[in-house]
Amino acid sequence: MIPAAIAKRPIPAGAILLGCLVMFIAILGFPMDVAVWPPVMRIALLVGVFLPLLEAGVQMVRETKDSQSAGICIFASMVANPVLAWALAMLLDNNGLIGDKERAKKLSFVDRIVIPGSVLVICLVAMLAVGMLEDQFGIPALM
Repeated sequence: MIPAAIAKRPIPAGAILLGCLVMFIAILGFPMDVAVWPPVMRIALLVGVFLPLLEAGVQMVRETKDSQSAGICIFASMVANPVLAWALAMLLDNNGLIGDKERAKKLSFVDRIVIPGSVLVICLVAMLAVGMLEDQFGIPALM
């Protein structure tokens, strides 16, 4: 229902069907097996994460400077991960490399470098620790 709320198109029949399926699977006793089944997980990620973020991002693009940030986010999301892409776009935008260059001049050092840089490093370390970059770039998990 979160994507339906973002898209402002509630789908009651889909919610009822989803609720019935969830109760049926819970009664059968293996909800986590179904939740991590690749087709279910991919559909949930597409419908619950990527499409609402893409729709919200497209609605926010009003000027050319905003489209640069959106383009970096979309491209980096395809290459690595949406969270890492967001952190990279935030770092670039806060430093005036993309987006509104005037806003970057008003930010303090902490707002420009420390916060976005630390978020980017935390995301990257977490992805390296669990092996999220192994398939694409051949970097084995640290843990």
